[in-house]
Amino acid sequence: MSHVMQDVAYFFQPQEDCTVTIATCNSAQFVDDFDTVLYVLGNATGPGLMEVVGCNDDACSYLSQLQVVYLTTLVCILVI
Repeated sequence: MSHVMQDVAYFFQPQEDCTVTIATCNSAQFVDDFDTVLYVLGNATGPGLMEVVGCNDDACSYLSQLQVVYLTTLVCILVI
């Protein structure tokens, strides 16, 4: 692996309950250069408190894939 990068975070709050698959697995530009880890933080324990809702490292070689069920009551932060 030739690059060291800081985490990138995305805020997500669905309009309706849904299941989302998040993946870097099919990202050709990442294959030789990055070892990705995906995790989702959610406020499942109450306002202002975040806990890990899902996490994955190396689902497909050095890249990651994660499936998370999102509820409209759950405010999430996806971190890559």
